Amino acid sequence: MLRVTVANIRDPSFIGKIFGLGLLLFIRTIIAFQLYFLIFDTRAPLAALVFFHAIFKLGFFITLTPGNLGIQEITWGFLSEQMNLGMEEGILISGFSRVISSSVLIISGFTLGGMDLIRKRKIFKNTGVSDIIDDISSIET
Repeated sequence: MLRVTVANIRDPSFIGKIFGLGLLLFIRTIIAFQLYFLIFDTRAPLAALVFFHAIFKLGFFITLTPGNLGIQEITWGFLSEQMNLGMEEGILISGFSRVISSSVLIISGFTLGGMDLIRKRKIFKNTGVSDIIDDISSIET
């Protein structure tokens, strides 16, 4: 694992792909945040959107409550107030972004195999962990 990681770090095309993907995700998130603000008839400057993105990503690394529920809303409300966007809008936008993200996750999960997994749950329930590991091992060899 270490050798593969070191080899990939030395590969400029791999680093370029990772950087490019990170940049695309950053742009997508900024556009989504701007759309959230526009839905509530508020326009946020690019600097504010970048700052909200930084706080949003920081929430993945520092967890005070499960999912930082409440913490993100208070933070977004405070930052919105400091940027003269309105505390109410910041809290509403944070909650709205949670609803949208959760909805996309649930819909994607069901459409990309969740329904099949639910239908076949008895098969998985009767299968022991060791059987699953044996099945995976046979696939790898």
